Amino acid sequence: MNKTMTNAYARYNNSKMDTIYKAYKKPSARKVRVWHHWMEACAMLNGRNMKVIGKNCNMFSLGFEYPDPKTGVLNFMYVTPTKEMTAEIPV
Repeated sequence: MNKTMTNAYARYNNSKMDTIYKAYKKPSARKVRVWHHWMEACAMLNGRNMKVIGKNCNMFSLGFEYPDPKTGVLNFMYVTPTKEMTAEIPV
């Protein structure tokens, strides 16, 4: 694992924010839509334990674990959704 991935995985393991509502008391409608979109992506990969691993007022980063389909070994994915990435998420 590279240094960035190692740091993200450490933040993931320490995070207690397993819902968007634990990260933000009143998240915007866009943040909620993005969260649900990535929950669906996580489910498609048979992922588990999606958490917010970093946040500020404009954006957040999330991470989850998912098994490799061939070997069953757990992999880690983290992403910081940007406006460009989420522009096509339906309202």
